[in-house]
Amino acid sequence: MMATASMSRHTVAMMTLRAALAPRVSLMSVAMAAIDITLRCGRLSGARRRKPVGHPALVGLRRSGMTREMILIGLGLGSLVLLGVAAALAWAAEAAVRALVPILAVSGAPVSLLPRRLRRLLDPARAELPGIAALGVLLVASLWLLFAVMQDLIAGDPLVHADHAVLHLLLSLRVGWALRLAVWCSALGSGAVVVALATGIVLWLDRRRAWRAMAYAIIAAIGAILFTAGLDVVLGRPAPFLRPTGLSLLPFPGTHLAVLTALLGFMGVVICRNVGAVWRIAMIAATLVFLAGLAVARLYLGADYLSTALEAVAFGAAWAVLLGLVYLVHPAEAVRPAGLGVMILLVIIGVGGISGAIGQRAALRDATLTSGSLTMSRGAWLHGGWARLPRRPLSLLGRFGHPFAVQFLGAPGALREDLAAHGWSQPPPWRVATLLRFMGKGAAPGALPVVPRFDDGRLPALVMIRTGGALPADRRLVFRLWRSRVMVPSRAGGFARIWLGAVSIERIRRVGSIVALPRGIGGDAEAPRTLIRAIGAPIVIDRADGGGLLRLAFVTAQGRSAP
Repeated sequence: MMATASMSRHTVAMMTLRAALAPRVSLMSVAMAAIDITLRCGRLSGARRRKPVGHPALVGLRRSGMTREMILIGLGLGSLVLLGVAAALAWAAEAAVRALVPILAVSGAPVSLLPRRLRRLLDPARAELPGIAALGVLLVASLWLLFAVMQDLIAGDPLVHADHAVLHLLLSLRVGWALRLAVWCSALGSGAVVVALATGIVLWLDRRRAWRAMAYAIIAAIGAILFTAGLDVVLGRPAPFLRPTGLSLLPFPGTHLAVLTALLGFMGVVICRNVGAVWRIAMIAATLVFLAGLAVARLYLGADYLSTALEAVAFGAAWAVLLGLVYLVHPAEAVRPAGLGVMILLVIIGVGGISGAIGQRAALRDATLTSGSLTMSRGAWLHGGWARLPRRPLSLLGRFGHPFAVQFLGAPGALREDLAAHGWSQPPPWRVATLLRFMGKGAAPGALPVVPRFDDGRLPALVMIRTGGALPADRRLVFRLWRSRVMVPSRAGGFARIWLGAVSIERIRRVGSIVALPRGIGGDAEAPRTLIRAIGAPIVIDRADGGGLLRLAFVTAQGRSAP
């Protein structure tokens, strides 16, 4: 009997040891993820930036003479030091467990509750196991999104440039009914709603004596506020030029989305634990639709940047899932899920409606604002002012295209006539008939429509193509002209706009033997020269910094383009 008892105790001791070693495995997983993030931070974009972006401290280091490679190497070494400290702590914890397990086995002390609770949480017979697995997948996805956004914000990667491009695109898509709808949707997530919702949840859970759930709800809200506030202080990014809609009691960008995502996410775990499968699906769908609508509304109104909304939702979801998994370890509490869900719905609709009614007029007035235009005289533009304009078109993904080859002052129609006289033509429009040409075998490059491309959220006002000549049979030149923000006073009164044009070479490639797809190829120095020769006697500037040739042109009194 003594031998059997001793073997049983040693078996329990070894199980305890294996459970204690599990944190080390998790730590190594986190370490590998951190190393992956560090490597991703090391990616260098080949495109030239319009201006230094990212953390102000990083910009200051760059100006002091430190290159971006040196900064990233320092960040990588710092991450390795932190990982070394964490590994040392894990080794110390493992050594302590190895020393304590024999003592516990001999003394017959009770085993720690943590392994037993984890085993109970992951018990295959547990009805909540599918939901727990789904929460685990959501946790991994939200953490991946959060780290990806944070890496782009710190390193100044394309997402930072995409913020402005998406903002300008949404500004150009504004219509009256959509503005009013976005104002009301944004009011449902205003600061007043966040405060009222948090207060209502705390009071409800306190009345139901669900103090553990109440504590986790408070932690969810406070953690989201501290995260967004700390991120705003550390990065110091300027907010969009438009103010948030409705009563805003939380000044930091993204706080509304982060707190609402964390609160509603955690309360979704609490409610779904006590209801059937149908109500779980309804709860999850309603939460996702509400948060997605709120994020889109705030983006449409210019209250948040795309990166701000993504990092707020990602952190709120990860924080809510993490707290929810810890909460599921404990026994369920009686929270009256139906009443709690109705209370949350009434608070959002009631307080959000009042907030929208109070701030609707001011919100609509702010929503009609635009990014404005810059004014420059023609003399200043021709004598160095051209260098202040963007050098490359910026896509919605934050990527830069081929350098601008033309800065044109006047109406695009005059430039269209000059190009048409030199063999350029407008591409076929996008219709069903022209779309079917991509499926044909013998489609010529000039018979295919041109894929639209954006510059800082704006579609081109003029697109011209040129085929034949010295070009191979499967290639074409594509010229796109976008409007800039710079206006020049005209001699007849009023203002004329400066337009920015870029030319690229597209090759028609076939996928298999069915679909023909145009694909841009590397830059060619002859393409800008071909364009410049078509515009007439040019003022040509050879940018010594690698930007290539730049043509300055404007419209004369006779309606022709001239230097």
